[in-house]
Amino acid sequence: MKSKTPIIFAHLHVIINILLFVLICWQIFFGSFFRIKTIYIKGSEELINNQDLLKTNENLITLSTKNYIKKIKQNYPYIKSAIVYKKFPSSIVIETINRNPIFYTAYEDNIAFIDEEGKVLPNLKIWQNTLKIKLNCEIQIDKNNETVANLDLTKQFITINNMISQTDLRPTEFICTDKNVYKIIIENIEIVFLSDIDENNLISSLQVLFKQFRIEGKQPVRIDLRFSKPVVQYESENLNSAFPSGNL
Repeated sequence: MKSKTPIIFAHLHVIINILLFVLICWQIFFGSFFRIKTIYIKGSEELINNQDLLKTNENLITLSTKNYIKKIKQNYPYIKSAIVYKKFPSSIVIETINRNPIFYTAYEDNIAFIDEEGKVLPNLKIWQNTLKIKLNCEIQIDKNNETVANLDLTKQFITINNMISQTDLRPTEFICTDKNVYKIIIENIEIVFLSDIDENNLISSLQVLFKQFRIEGKQPVRIDLRFSKPVVQYESENLNSAFPSGNL
């Protein structure tokens, strides 16, 4: 008669292996060893100082980095992009790139900051000393207060500003006078132009004119580019006599 002991030990070995497997799986998915305990952040001072919304007790193995990035962008709209790395056994690394405001404008008794994609950004301390351009236009912001609704207008100013930034000229304000006439303030000089102007011609004209002003040592107060030739007005000149007839 064969002994049953080897069979019992074989069954016991299988049971032990199953229990060990279950224990390991439980530890991996439900235990504390792989729970996120530390968050390392690079690139966003505001995010470093305010991590409350990022705190999580999730398991590092089952954490969806895609959903976590989505959570970051939802809670921190000034973050343009983010990368999340898992650092085992219990840490994550977040690298962010912030949006940068180009314009600021009055909106519903507050100040709205707008970046190059037309995103409306919160007023943060990190932007208080950065160069921003006043947008003196009636803008419309979508119902979620996230994006400029009349984006074509903003994009045109962004295009012009990007082109101007390649020169030594620095605009301080963009102004909408009506649907077809815009203004730019550069070095306290008011530049008037039509909304359908070719941006390359606008920048070329400004470069030539400002170079001439600096050579002559003159400071005009206004340049009108709505006509076939630029009309320049100096402070001592009469405004009405300096411009052809038409809307000013």
